[in-house]
Amino acid sequence: MSGDIYYNSVSLLLHMDGANGSTTFTDNSPSPKTVTANGNAQVSTTQSKFGGASGYFDGAGDYLSIPDSADFDFGSGNFTIEFWIYFSTTGQTHLICGQADSFLSNGTIPFACSRTATNYIIFEAYSASTNIITLQTTSTVTSSVWYHVAIVRNSNIFKLYLNGIEQQSATSSSALSNSTNPFSIGRLGLYNGFFFSGYIDDFRLTKGTARYTSNFTPPSQAFPNKAPDPEIYFEESGPLGNVNILSALEVQADITDFGPLGQPAVLSNNICGLISVPSILASASSLVFHLFGQVQVASPLGASNSLLNHDFTGQLGDATTYYVMDLTTPGGTVRVPISSWQATLQTGLSNYVQCVVPAVSAYVSAINSATQFKISRLVDVPGLAAPLARNAAEARLSPSSSCARLPL
Repeated sequence: MSGDIYYNSVSLLLHMDGANGSTTFTDNSPSPKTVTANGNAQVSTTQSKFGGASGYFDGAGDYLSIPDSADFDFGSGNFTIEFWIYFSTTGQTHLICGQADSFLSNGTIPFACSRTATNYIIFEAYSASTNIITLQTTSTVTSSVWYHVAIVRNSNIFKLYLNGIEQQSATSSSALSNSTNPFSIGRLGLYNGFFFSGYIDDFRLTKGTARYTSNFTPPSQAFPNKAPDPEIYFEESGPLGNVNILSALEVQADITDFGPLGQPAVLSNNICGLISVPSILASASSLVFHLFGQVQVASPLGASNSLLNHDFTGQLGDATTYYVMDLTTPGGTVRVPISSWQATLQTGLSNYVQCVVPAVSAYVSAINSATQFKISRLVDVPGLAAPLARNAAEARLSPSSSCARLPL
């Protein structure tokens, strides 16, 4: 099960899974809520869309209730309500979900999902005591069929989808009412009537996010119970603490040939990431002035030597800029401050220049479109070599950690 990028916005997530006849319904949202089964509401393995089970409601007093929560107060923000539903009967009014008092007073209903006696699914939204939105499916639904239902608010546009196809839309800028009554599935809040008869699977409320803005393919698997895992490409313990690339925006590599140890030689490799360095030398997540020098080492891949140049000229967050990188872009030359750079040159093999760019967000567009770069000193630092200029047309520079294949 892959992660859900909107998982942290999920208000309620019920898979309705479990042993047949169980009355335990678990909320898998980030802030789990207590779900109480009432009447004979129970988990059933007779029907399911995913997971081998679903919630069963017999239409005679069965419902799930969840105490009121700020997570159910959608206000004027975006939201998505979605679930899979299977009707056992037709020709009767069924209340599917929502909040309300025991009298169905309009002022206590933020929204209501139901099926009419004429077998249309409808969604109604209220602001104070006023019905501001009513949406209805364009065709009727029948019994013994699984349907995916989604109701979405995107800015001022409300849409009702059935099996991923938009049924009707309407607009309103009003905020939905904030009810203090329980949220119920199988009936509406505290109202004791028009109970739903059938099965419900994978019920999800998402606050603040419009998941669908046009026709879509309904989910083919159960909703994820987590956000996506972080993409960790590097983790190394060192004297300054752990160095972690927490997320990578882009990874590219051109791999050709094999070295004497059977390992592929990477000719160009671009990695863009967020780097955190818990340092004993500074409170900032950065490296301080540490090393400058030229080191020659014998190369196992050829007779020539590798020239390695390290230069850490200050904290990443330091206001002092010792180097700049002038980028040639389609829009002209863009000067980018850099806090450190490193060059590795090997005759006939891979050649790289790596630059660390503080506050990179302002320069991402220029870096991605650059065809040539030049690194120069901005202030004098004793012992530094002459400015470096290389053609970077063969590999695009990337934010934060940039590698480019260079010709010699």
